[in-house]
Amino acid sequence: MKKTIIYSSLVLLLAAAVACNKTDSTVSEEPIRFAFATDAATRALNTNATEVLRAQTLQVYDDMGADTYYINDKVTYDSKWNFVSGRAYTWRTGDHKFYAYTDGAGDFADNVLTVSKTLTATDADQVDILYSDIVKKTKGEASITEAVNIPMNHLFSAVSIMVKNGTDKTVTVDKVTVPAILNQGSATIDFSGDATVVTPGTVAAGSSAFAPGVTNVELAANKLTDAFATAEATDATSAYWLVWPQTIAAEALTVAIEYTKDGASYASELKLPAAETKWMAGYKYLYTLVINPHDIRLTFTVKKWSDPEEHNIIVE
Repeated sequence: MKKTIIYSSLVLLLAAAVACNKTDSTVSEEPIRFAFATDAATRALNTNATEVLRAQTLQVYDDMGADTYYINDKVTYDSKWNFVSGRAYTWRTGDHKFYAYTDGAGDFADNVLTVSKTLTATDADQVDILYSDIVKKTKGEASITEAVNIPMNHLFSAVSIMVKNGTDKTVTVDKVTVPAILNQGSATIDFSGDATVVTPGTVAAGSSAFAPGVTNVELAANKLTDAFATAEATDATSAYWLVWPQTIAAEALTVAIEYTKDGASYASELKLPAAETKWMAGYKYLYTLVINPHDIRLTFTVKKWSDPEEHNIIVE
């Protein structure tokens, strides 16, 4: 599968200031600057990757061992990037270990972030949790002028159900339903080692992560719509709903659709997936029901935010 990751750097420029002198660490007047990078956003986040992190408050750390949590302030965007406390942080001589995560993501203790969340169809619940890789830098006597680039990652998967009218007639989509999806979960994100380690916890069944469905949505010929909205949509603007990463057993999900065409009513159920699959963090899974003149085709698209790989299931 071809994968293209679109990165957008957000540069945090901090005004130079002198930190408190430490007898065990030389302090420079050179400010620490950051460049946060992430790929395209999920449904509830802004579709412009540059704005994704601007809508978030980030907790940033610089673990220097003896000087644990040299930076332990939040950064937020308000016309420019600044730490919430208003402090500026300058380089110290020694080994630095930087990492970050979106503020309010969970409980943090001993370099470990514990996340527990139930994802529902409510917009407030549809905000992805972002966390970073660990970035190490060594500061010598020479000044470090380049920004510290901190890659940010998605904790959740995202799923969307779309309906397309593949006929030359107007079709009324009377109802689309999906079963409850596993949406209560937990995970730990461990920053204590040399690399970030994510360990999923229990993922449990709950209420559906999708909206209840649609009623009487008219689709003109050869048009695509989000199954959980009345507005027409394209693949690029479809509504992806966040779900916990999980394993889906073969034919474990049922997508039911009721529609009217030429005055006749039809109802179909599609079992998916054909084989066991995994919904992985940072990937989007798009299921498109295509109503054709003589059958319904289910197109299954997996994306790492771009460049699809498709699988087809035909219902006669």
